[in-house]
Amino acid sequence: MHRSAPAWLAQDIEAPLWLRAPVDQVLEGWAAYVEWSSRYFGTTTPEPVRMSGPLPELIEEMAFTPRSSLLVATDSEWTACYGRADPNRAGGLLLSDLAPCDRATFRSRRGADGADFGFSWQAAPATRDEAFCRASPPQRGARLWEEDGKWHFEQHGDPFPFEDVNRYPARRRRGRLDEPALLQYAWHLGIPIDRLDAYIGEAALLLPMVRPQQPIEHTAEEEAGLGAERFELVARRIAAARVDRWRLFRTGVLNQQDQPVDC
Repeated sequence: MHRSAPAWLAQDIEAPLWLRAPVDQVLEGWAAYVEWSSRYFGTTTPEPVRMSGPLPELIEEMAFTPRSSLLVATDSEWTACYGRADPNRAGGLLLSDLAPCDRATFRSRRGADGADFGFSWQAAPATRDEAFCRASPPQRGARLWEEDGKWHFEQHGDPFPFEDVNRYPARRRRGRLDEPALLQYAWHLGIPIDRLDAYIGEAALLLPMVRPQQPIEHTAEEEAGLGAERFELVARRIAAARVDRWRLFRTGVLNQQDQPVDC
């Protein structure tokens, strides 16, 4: 295990949210939402700051900017998103809704208060309803953690074909999931969590939205119109992402198992 690997950084930094989309695609969605939010909430949001350099330096720069998030490009299909959740969940939207894509997290932590291993994955929303949780796209996750000297295990969703599911019913819970298994799962998904050289030195810092001291008041008609715009914004982003994934599939960039499904 490479302890310097990005996903297993020191305990004071959360493992990143992995987005299966290029940085520029995520930024396009973010820009669209920023524009809508400025009209609905009256927020002001600084432009994302383009950055470059080694990953530790990028994360250090993020740490000096409260409530920011850092998008870091890799040599894979996946972008790593580090930082606080505030910019990611503005008005109830996630970055992965604004740039509709698969998303995943991996965590591996050991400390004086116990241990925590796990992963979660969610497929890209295929419809607006899925993006707004009226329906659920496919999800999968498993977690093993230690609390008060006892080990606990939970899982949800259908296992991936590459998972070692024979470990999960083991009577000795602490052996059901570990770092080597998580590395294998990430490798199968194409996520380079254990390779610092996968980070190509390109990043963007998302700065937090600032709401006005005096909230904007809307008429009922304006409220309904802006709400409908928000739904349509996500619907357009989903449609654009699906077109892009079909293009990548047909040109051979994506594999057979990544073929988009028409709904």
